[in-house]
Amino acid sequence: MVDHFALAVDQVDGVALTSHQVLDAAVEHAVRTLAEPEKAGHAARALAALADEGLKRNKLMNVSLINDTFDHALSSLLPQTPRKTMVFVDGNHSLTATLRYAGFFLSAIPDGSLIVFDDINWSDGMRKAWKEIKANENGTFTIDLFSMGIVFIKHGFFKENYTIRF
Repeated sequence: MVDHFALAVDQVDGVALTSHQVLDAAVEHAVRTLAEPEKAGHAARALAALADEGLKRNKLMNVSLINDTFDHALSSLLPQTPRKTMVFVDGNHSLTATLRYAGFFLSAIPDGSLIVFDDINWSDGMRKAWKEIKANENGTFTIDLFSMGIVFIKHGFFKENYTIRF
């Protein structure tokens, strides 16, 4: 069972990004208000406040909301990582950034954890990143769901890669 989940609202190149499953409408509104780059910080704070309100309203106490860039947030998350962890990565969709996030988590989170990478077929860079992530020796087995990929970290299992299309 996953003990804790962290949602990070990321600011990349002046655009606030977050999981579309969590705040789809809020992101659309924020992106419309980001015509001026100086408003990016304000929009990210507004998204974080909206997410925090929703978490409290639904009494989700095992979720940490972090409003920071992924690179800064990741370094603060590692010391707080519980034994079994689920990580959902939906941020900067570049090859370099995705591989950086994958490298960080694949080397840092404990056995019995899993990582979900959203939008693995969003671009050529994301497809290349997913291919490299699947080959990483720290990920025991992977499942490609086309729109997202799941990496399981469970030592003692054989390395396997699965593709499921529905």
